[in-house]
This record gives sequence, C-alpha cells and structure tokens, in this order.
Amino acid sequence: MGQRAVKQHVEEGLKLYDAHNIDAAITKWTKTLPKITEPRLKFRTLGYLASAWDEVGKYREMLKASIQQIDVANSMDADELREEAYLNIARSNERLCEYEKAIAYCKHSLNNAFVGRRRKHTFGRFYHCMGNAHLGLSEFCTALEHFENALSYSQTYDDRVLECRTFLSVGGLFYQLRDYERSQYFYGKAREILGDYGARWSWKMETVCSLNIAMAQRKMGRLTEAMESCEDAMKIALHQGDRPSQAECLRCFADIHRNRGDIERAYPRYEASLNIMVETGDRYGQVQVLSGMAKVLVMNKQFEKGMEMNKKALELALAIGNKLSLLRAHFRLEMLYRSLGDFQQMREHVVKYTQALEAMELYCGACGDTYGEKPDRIEALPCSHIFHSRCVETTLQKTTGCPDCRRVMLRPVYV
Repeated sequence: MGQRAVKQHVEEGLKLYDAHNIDAAITKWTKTLPKITEPRLKFRTLGYLASAWDEVGKYREMLKASIQQIDVANSMDADELREEAYLNIARSNERLCEYEKAIAYCKHSLNNAFVGRRRKHTFGRFYHCMGNAHLGLSEFCTALEHFENALSYSQTYDDRVLECRTFLSVGGLFYQLRDYERSQYFYGKAREILGDYGARWSWKMETVCSLNIAMAQRKMGRLTEAMESCEDAMKIALHQGDRPSQAECLRCFADIHRNRGDIERAYPRYEASLNIMVETGDRYGQVQVLSGMAKVLVMNKQFEKGMEMNKKALELALAIGNKLSLLRAHFRLEMLYRSLGDFQQMREHVVKYTQALEAMELYCGACGDTYGEKPDRIEALPCSHIFHSRCVETTLQKTTGCPDCRRVMLRPVYV
C-alpha cells in the first residue's frame, strides 16, 4: 500500500470519528498505523487514536498511543510534537487516577527549555489537566488556581471546548465541597456553551454535562429531575459505547434509588457500575461506588459487610491519594464503630478524620469553622482561597484583603 492510500485511510478514519462512529474509526486507524512510514502522519494518527481511546474509556490504550507519540516526536526532535504527546500522557495518567504523574508531565512540559517557541494557546489545556489532577488529590485551592489559568487562556484564544471543560471541572470542585447550587451554576454555564457552539463537538461533552447536572440535582433533593437527566446521559452513553459514562450513570441511578430507600434496585446498579470501573481503571469512581454500597448495606442493617465495604473504599482512596474520600470513609467508619460500641476503633477513626481534615485545610480563614463537611454556600476569592459565602460578605465590609494571604481582592472569583 502506497503512502497516498495510507493517508486516505487515515482521513477516512477521521470522517468516521467526526460522525461519532468511534469504534469504526479506531479499527481503521489501528489497521493503518503499521503501514505508515511518514513520521508526522504516524504521529497525527497516534494522536487521533489517543483521543478516540479517551472517548470510549480505554485509558490504558490511550496511554500506549501517547507514549508512542513521544517516541516519534523524539525521533524527529520536534518540540511542538513533544508538547502534544506530553499533554496526552498527562491526560491518560489523570484518567487512570495517577494524579502525581499527570502533574509531573504537565509541569515538565510547561517548564522545559522550548517553552518560548511553543503554541501558547495549549497552555490552558495543561493547566486544566493539572487542575483536574490536584482536584483528584483534594487540593482544592491549587486546583482552583489552575482552573482560573485555564479559563483565562480559553478566553484569550477563544477556545470554547476548553472553557466548557473547565466550567465542568469547577462545577465538580464545588460539588465535592457540597455547594450544590454553585456546582449547578457552573454545569449550567457549560450547558450554555454546548448549546451555542457544541453542535459538532464530541457527544462525550453532552453526556458528561447531563450526568453532572443529574448528580447535583440528586444532592439538592430533586430526584425526579435527576433521574430524567441521568436517563438522557445514559441514552447517549449506550448509543456511543461510552463505558465510563455508562458506569457513572449506573452509579447515579443507584444513588437516586438509595435516596428513595429502594435498596433492591440500588445495590445491583452499584455492582454493575463497579464492574465497568474496574474494567476501565477508574479508581476514583470505584471509591465512590464502594462508599454507596457501604451505605446501602448499613441501611439494610448489614453492619459488618458495610464496614468491610468502607474499608475497601478507604484503601483505594489511600492508594490514589484522594484525601476527601479518606476523610469521609473515616467518618463513616467512626459512626459504625460508635453504633457497635467499639469505642477504641471509633477514637482511632476520629483521629484519622481530624488528620485528613487538617491535611486539606478545609477551614474558613474568616471564622475558623470547616467547610465541605455539610451542604453550605462557599466562595472562592481571586487568590483561590475558599471561605463561607456569609463570611466573605462580612469580610468585604471590613477589608479588601483576603483573610488568609492578605492579597487585595475586589470581587469573588467564578461569579
């Protein structure tokens, strides 16, 4: 096969991808790749494959394609190609919950010697990836700082896809810290961008947006709306073979049934979700599913099994470094041991809970009370420090400086 025919096959794969026929595109590119001799075409095809593997949740395959991109870029000594390859490697590691590795690859690329010659519009994508990785480690202020940078670059270079993704990530941050109204606001901002610009974007964005909205609606007690939004997301995920989103939808369905007290429907959906997440390597999602299963078991008076499930969630949270999941697992175990009258074990988890809380510094710098433990309105200042909304309003009446760092601020960020 000549290289002209090879290039034609690559373009045919791209047309399949643009038509949302992802599996067919992957098959086309995978068969064509060994026949490519021109380095840039090979690099580009590997990039297409990395994006396609990302779409369908084959993150390990995504990582393999990204590593092959590095080999091609190094053989050509091409800095701009290394940049793209490092970004794909960082994203792959972030998807696989290897958060420290993702941060390291992003930092390496942002700080290396060819920074002055690269395309600056890609900086925002590195900042977004780093923000997601820091969010995975429950480093909320650092994540906010990177998301702010990502938004700045998205607006400077009119990158609507990056802007939409960053709004979804910021919404996820507020969701984790239990300000569900604020998370819903940012999910709504992402939905607006999708409505205005997303007609030809990946279906994945619509799925994730609908799913995140469903999760926030559930937390706000709007269970019927949550079910409808989740069903919309599941329809797209099933049609496109998006296994990670299917798993998240199943978890959301299970959470809704649990909130309704329907244990018989909740538990099998958690199990189905967990099986897919093990398959895709989504360890953070597994922590959330195990936590939900533990809650169902406790509701069903199966305290010993609930305790074991909580311990599994705790071990996995420790492995990926997600401090917030650690904190909440210790809290659940504390309550379980308290109910069983095992006060020694209870005190151990109280100590570990406090340590996790202090490690994340989830304290409002104005009043000294915690945030993120219960539903509450919070505010992020331009310096990325987080406070209760009520405390920010009071503080702004007295001073224009952040109570934590004394940096002058004129308005809350992300408002």
